[in-house]
Amino acid sequence: MTTLSWPTITSRPARQDWSLQSLTQTHESPLTGSVQTQALPGARWMTTITYQGITDPDEQAALQVFSIQLRGRAGRVNVGNYGWTRRGTGSGTVLVMGAGQTGTSLITDGWVPGSTVRQGDFFSVNGELKMATATATASGSGQMTIQFEPPLRVSPADNAVINYTTPTVVMMPMGDVAPWNYESGDIMEFVFDLQESI
Repeated sequence: MTTLSWPTITSRPARQDWSLQSLTQTHESPLTGSVQTQALPGARWMTTITYQGITDPDEQAALQVFSIQLRGRAGRVNVGNYGWTRRGTGSGTVLVMGAGQTGTSLITDGWVPGSTVRQGDFFSVNGELKMATATATASGSGQMTIQFEPPLRVSPADNAVINYTTPTVVMMPMGDVAPWNYESGDIMEFVFDLQESI
């Protein structure tokens, strides 16, 4: 199925809950009660996006159509974080510098020298959404190593594009029902429960 774009409407969500669900394995000793844990690959972003007080019939129709076009858990959509404001001064055509990179750091180039990525800034690469865990500054040659979470699931190709201005992540509905609520006064509410598609 084609990955959809979020509907272009004037109204912004009234609320967006955003979280990262880690995947871990736990072993507890039946003799001593000691606990060992291990982080596993597969952490995924989760979000609930709520629209309230939608009165414009065109916006109501756009959100209704979008709800059913998702086709439940079969649907995929590019989702951004409405509550995030970029704080870094990064600019340039930014690319992955070198293939075979894994883990929680990425060497990049193409930055305007002196550009920054601030702790808490988001970026996307290779279809994955990442949050910078440390502030970094581009060198005089436009190179920057970014520290982030969660870890890369797939190693991006050399020269893969880094989106640091409008990063998104491909998500899917958590259920197969496409609900919306109607209230007196021709007011509608929509709630989208989504998780990262991995």
